Amino acid sequence: MTILAICQNALREISGFDVPGTIVGNQNETAVTVLAVLRREGMRLRKFNWDALIAEGTIATVAGQASYARPDDFRHFANTSQWDRTNNLRLRGPTTPAEWQFLKGSVTGSTGTIERWFRVKGRQIFIHPTPETDNETIAYEYYSTNWVVVQSDGSTAAEITSDNDTVLLDDEVLTLGVKWRFLKAKGIPWEAEYREYEDMVQSLLGQNGGSPVVALDKPSFADRLTSVPEQGFGFS
Repeated sequence: MTILAICQNALREISGFDVPGTIVGNQNETAVTVLAVLRREGMRLRKFNWDALIAEGTIATVAGQASYARPDDFRHFANTSQWDRTNNLRLRGPTTPAEWQFLKGSVTGSTGTIERWFRVKGRQIFIHPTPETDNETIAYEYYSTNWVVVQSDGSTAAEITSDNDTVLLDDEVLTLGVKWRFLKAKGIPWEAEYREYEDMVQSLLGQNGGSPVVALDKPSFADRLTSVPEQGFGFS
């Protein structure tokens, strides 16, 4: 759903307000307010760990270089997703400052090991031990601050640029969020709309990403799938 459609649908459901034909760049008071509350709602919702906001980052190592810039839209890592693809090993971390200083000062943590650790400091990702080889690939997933899909080129952004932009977040929850925020901005009772909105947010968070099946008595069918043949095992 486009930015324009979300704003117009919210206003129609509220009723009592003119529904502008355009929103972005429109100086009409209603358009200005509804765009402002949609932006605020998007900024709030992107703080949750929605699967729709997961992006992948990669680092190509440079010999002798320990720190690498994070993506501009980086919010935080997806847990345990850091992987050394070249050596097929998971990176340890993120380390605490105390752990990092121990590693930097430890002989066993600096040499003679194939394990790697990482730390985030400022807008940099640090790798330890410092890479000694160019173009090894470190990959990871992270939650992005970008929640808008730019209509002109399909890229993602943290800010709305046009009426025809679309969103990565759920259309319905954004519409509900616009409704209660718009009512509150206009000094109109908004509590009922807020409760409906919060119920929807919690419902979507409960469904977000799904959940693994935990078998207490035996492995699940998927867990038993292997490349070993069902019969003739051990015979030439």
